[in-house]
Amino acid sequence: MSTASLVAEGRWAHMQGLRIIVDFASGSNLYPDLHLCNNSAREFNASIARMEAVLLKMAAPVTRFNSDGVDAAAVYSNDAIVSFHRSPENYYSAPQCETDFRFVLSRLDTLAFASNQTLYLREADNKPPGSLIAAAAFVKLMSPAPRALRLAGSTGHLAAQGASDAAAVRRVLGSSLGDVGMWLVAAPQKDPMDPLQLLGTHGRI
Repeated sequence: MSTASLVAEGRWAHMQGLRIIVDFASGSNLYPDLHLCNNSAREFNASIARMEAVLLKMAAPVTRFNSDGVDAAAVYSNDAIVSFHRSPENYYSAPQCETDFRFVLSRLDTLAFASNQTLYLREADNKPPGSLIAAAAFVKLMSPAPRALRLAGSTGHLAAQGASDAAAVRRVLGSSLGDVGMWLVAAPQKDPMDPLQLLGTHGRI
């Protein structure tokens, strides 16, 4: 989508009082979309460039009118969700991928901070980070420390771990709870023929 189209769309969204959040998670799949480990320099660099281009488009100014006139601070979006993907099948280890993931996230964090944006690292079922605890530990190993990065938690993921109320969430997450900047609301999905079998954590409430 062109920047001009985003500006037009963003103007309408702001008029409706909507907040737009960009989600990279579904495209973070190793192939054919975002390839965030450097076992293929061409795919790796192209993926980083695509994500940075999206962040730059998110910062496109949108003409929004308020009671005082034009709001010059309005942009298309200030928020983006990111996640990673599985490791390649051959000749590239999970620790190598984690090093690359930190590099990518640091690059994006630098650009997001300069654009007054916030990134949210999302926990996932079948790709890293597999939990909010793992996500918090991953971020703590980043150097330099990120300035525009928070965590995105899933209520479905926590409920599948038995944390279905506020006290249980605090008990499971501990100090990591303070790193959460966004909650994705969902419920665990169980196999109707085998209630002990978890099918996923993105079910309807």
